[in-house]
Amino acid sequence: MIVTITFGSVTIGAYSSGYLIDKLKGFDFPEVNVDVADRGQYHGARLNSYSYGERLFTINGSIYGTSASNLETKRQALQKALDLHGGVQTMTLTTRGSLALQAEVIAIAKFGVEYKKGSMSFCDFMIQLVAPYPFLLSQVLNSEEVEPFSGGGFAIPFAIPFSMGVGGSGTTTVTNDGNARAFPIITINGPIENPSIQNSTTGETCSLNYTLSTSTDYIEIDTYNRTVMLNGVTNLRQYFSGDWITLASGNNSIKLTGSSTGADTGAIFSYRDHYLGL
Repeated sequence: MIVTITFGSVTIGAYSSGYLIDKLKGFDFPEVNVDVADRGQYHGARLNSYSYGERLFTINGSIYGTSASNLETKRQALQKALDLHGGVQTMTLTTRGSLALQAEVIAIAKFGVEYKKGSMSFCDFMIQLVAPYPFLLSQVLNSEEVEPFSGGGFAIPFAIPFSMGVGGSGTTTVTNDGNARAFPIITINGPIENPSIQNSTTGETCSLNYTLSTSTDYIEIDTYNRTVMLNGVTNLRQYFSGDWITLASGNNSIKLTGSSTGADTGAIFSYRDHYLGL
């Protein structure tokens, strides 16, 4: 259950604020896009594609003022917080389960906040919003460092019997505490030649046919926007192959491999916990 929703300096849901929540819609699940086609003269259907679409929110509530002029001030404050000239803005919310989440939203319909006869100090309102990104996100930005995987294999000659379980070191557990897959931004810091990243939990792997020669060079992989940039300037998309790594709900086993590594080599996963709904 959602306790408070905040736009800028306006908090809805707190008695002290004068903005109360009556009804919420769209916080349970994003829109769904599923393309299903008939199989002609055959039984069943063919699933062509599926994805989450935009997220639509409706907030119904009431504004209570201590006087007629105070009500007017509160109405204007809420209108200002949703002004389209501000563009997409961050909506934050808290739940009774102590989750602190956020979404980037913008108003998509006329802001309904009408005066009623005899209502000098209170009025109802309805806010309709859209979030282009379909997931609710934690307000905390997580950052996990993954060191290069090293070792593995066995020496020749080898003793008999020998363990087939001998491996290297450098696998890192990255945790997404949400209930939906998260799309991290992965920063690979040099030096490293032909880096590869594997999430053994999801089975996803990506690699770059490229060499970072110095510790000051880095590659940033935005797995949601599907961009690959060198030092924030040069497009390296043509050197990228494989999957756009995601983080499953729970623990993920991540491994970074490559050759010609140094003391500063590593990958940093920056992400927020992702939620399908509340």
